[in-house]
Amino acid sequence: MVIAVSLTAAFTGVLAVFAIVTAFFAIRAFRAQSRELGLLESQVKAQQQDREREAEEWRRDQAATIYVVVEVLRMNTSMGPEPTRVRARVHNTGRRPVYDVRVHWVDVSERVQLGDAHQLGTLGPGRDVVAHVPVEDVTSPERLVPVVFFLDSSSLRWSVLPDGHLAPVDAKLPVEAPLIAMTAVADASGDGKQAVPTE
Repeated sequence: MVIAVSLTAAFTGVLAVFAIVTAFFAIRAFRAQSRELGLLESQVKAQQQDREREAEEWRRDQAATIYVVVEVLRMNTSMGPEPTRVRARVHNTGRRPVYDVRVHWVDVSERVQLGDAHQLGTLGPGRDVVAHVPVEDVTSPERLVPVVFFLDSSSLRWSVLPDGHLAPVDAKLPVEAPLIAMTAVADASGDGKQAVPTE
C-alpha cells in the first residue's frame, strides 16, 4: 500500500513536472505566435498604405492630365471694337474622360466669383472645351482667373488653375459652390484668406 502511494505520488510529481514544462512551451509558442501575428499585421498595414498611396498617385496623375490655358481676346470688327473677352481652354491630355467640367471665374482683385460657373459637361481624352467671359475693365483682364472643376474617372473631385495648381475638392461642397473656386485661389496664392464667395 505504501509502495502504491509512493508510486502514485511519484507519477503525480512527474505529471506535474510535465504539465509545467508543457505550460512553459505553450506560453513560449503563444508569445512567438503573437509576435508573428503582430509582424503580419504590420506588414498588411504597410501593404495597404502602399496600395492607397499608389491609388492616390494614380488619381493625381490622371487629374494632372487636365490643364487650362487662358487667352485675352481683343477683337475689332467692321462695326468697331468688340468687348474684350478672357477665354479659358480646358484640355484633357489623358486617356480617360473627366466629367461635370465647370469653369468658375474669379476676380482676384475683388476676391469674388463672377456669376455662375460655366457648365461644359464631359471632356473626352485628347479633347478641349472653351469657356469665356467679357471683361468690363479692359486695362486689367489678368484679374480674371478661371478655376476648372471636374470629376475624374473615380468620381473624385478636383480643381485646377492656369498655373497648374491642382487640388482635391471637398466632397461636401455642391459642384456649383463659389467656395470651390475661392478656396482654390486662396490655396494657390498661399495666403489662406477666406474670400467673399459670390458677387
